[in-house]
Amino acid sequence: MRLFRVSLLVVLALLLSVSVLAEKGPYPDKVYYNVRMQKEIGIKDVIEGKTDLFLEGVETPLINSLSPEELDKLEIYSVPALSFSIPFNPYPNKAPYTLEKDGETFFNPFAIKKIRFAMNFLINRQYIIDEILDGGGAPMFDMATPGQPGTYKYNLVSIKKGFTPEGDEAKALDMINEAMNKAASLPENEGRLKKEGK
Repeated sequence: MRLFRVSLLVVLALLLSVSVLAEKGPYPDKVYYNVRMQKEIGIKDVIEGKTDLFLEGVETPLINSLSPEELDKLEIYSVPALSFSIPFNPYPNKAPYTLEKDGETFFNPFAIKKIRFAMNFLINRQYIIDEILDGGGAPMFDMATPGQPGTYKYNLVSIKKGFTPEGDEAKALDMINEAMNKAASLPENEGRLKKEGK
């Protein structure tokens, strides 16, 4: 009996959601799916009235390439679709930040937590959005995708840490220099790490 009640609730929920979607007209007798292997063709089909709905993430440069007349025939919805990340290898994640491979000793600056943290200030997210994504994006500072519900508390952490879309290159370089000087002063790294240039 319990399974029947749950099934009935699911059916009712589906019927209610269908009725909400069908507010603008009668229920359709048939639904046709068109498959297009290129986004450009799928968008053109909507513009020409061959297709009612195109459900696919479209990159901003493609949208920007459409004429004003074509854009007038579309209802475009911006939703979080993907994100980019720059993973850093933290191995060995402890002083003296070196590893042995094939008889050689390698120093990994990303094994230093402070340097990994400094990358938050060094990376200019706004530049990436403007120049690489052609304005089609939003800065992301943590694992919470912008625009998703429930991300407010995570965004507060980023604000408290001082992260901004443009970053702060001078602050990042100061943090990196301080961390590298401290690592260079370790007895295991003495004479191995030398600063060159600026």
